[in-house]
Amino acid sequence: YTERAAAVVDGTPCRPDTVDICVSGECKHVGCDRVLGSDLREDKCRVCGGDGSACETIEGVFSPASPAAGYEEVVWIPKGSVHIFIQDLNLSLSHLALKGDQESLLLEGLPGTPQPHRLPLAGTTFQLRQGPDQTQSLEGLGPINTSLIVMVLARTELAALRYRFNAPIARDALPPYSWHYAPWTKCSAQCAGGSQVQAVECRNQLDSSAVAPHHCSAHSKLPKRQRACNTEPCPPDWVVGNWSRCSRSCDAGVRSRSVVCQRRVSAAEEKALDDSACPQPRPPVLEACQGPACPPEWAALDWSPWTGQSAPPAAGQACATASSCARAPTTAPRCPLRTARPQPSRQPPCAATCAAVPRPAG
Repeated sequence: YTERAAAVVDGTPCRPDTVDICVSGECKHVGCDRVLGSDLREDKCRVCGGDGSACETIEGVFSPASPAAGYEEVVWIPKGSVHIFIQDLNLSLSHLALKGDQESLLLEGLPGTPQPHRLPLAGTTFQLRQGPDQTQSLEGLGPINTSLIVMVLARTELAALRYRFNAPIARDALPPYSWHYAPWTKCSAQCAGGSQVQAVECRNQLDSSAVAPHHCSAHSKLPKRQRACNTEPCPPDWVVGNWSRCSRSCDAGVRSRSVVCQRRVSAAEEKALDDSACPQPRPPVLEACQGPACPPEWAALDWSPWTGQSAPPAAGQACATASSCARAPTTAPRCPLRTARPQPSRQPPCAATCAAVPRPAG
């Protein structure tokens, strides 16, 4: 024989999520009009006998571009929405939060357990379920009696949420646009103190998409936020200056630069350190530089000794000097024709040199 549970009072719901009732120990179908045996059913908007035109389905997948500190808003679910479904694609809803339209957290974090949980919230009952692929989902039949904002707690691993709900179309009393904080920008410095900015943007309350600022009220605009980041000192490193000009304007020369070992402590403070504190080897301070080939120029050579081929000069006279076209030992083009050939400079008398040569008889 089959042992049956004790009978319940007639009219008791067969299950928590149905309008069917128990009659004489049996579950009897009840229509959405609460008439026993009626075939009327709710449409997707939970309108009894409706045609589904009173609501629209909103769905999407949210995945932030980069991790950010604190909670980040995902989507706004307006009051009166039904058939709410939120699924975490990273296998856990432990970083999910729901905020009411009065800016208060109604739910912060969900238990990371596979057993089903029932969560009374916003005038309906949400159920935490785990699917065959181990992903967790939060489902609520609705309608909810207050607007909800779905948020995720950013971590090193980026959260990814799939959401779907049917929102009422006749919701003129609800603000369609509102100000929201955008994600924090990337830190402006990797060390020694940078800054992050959190701008404010106007979003569509329905799907959280950004819209032009004029859609939102200027009086309710939130202030822009700024905070310090990466405040730890930078590791020691070489601070290298610019190269100087070449020591020569032509041919080979040398140029130099400053190389100092420093550690940036803050945005306005740098500390000089010994060279051994910085990565080795030290960047070069000097290097060779090469300019264009130098142009040829006239150069006066040393005075020649007296040859004795003519009468020696008297005291106070100068010996003749030679001039030549001189340049670096590469090619030897002619000297510039328009450049005046240098004249013999007046040197001290060379009579003593000439006196050493016998004067010819005459």
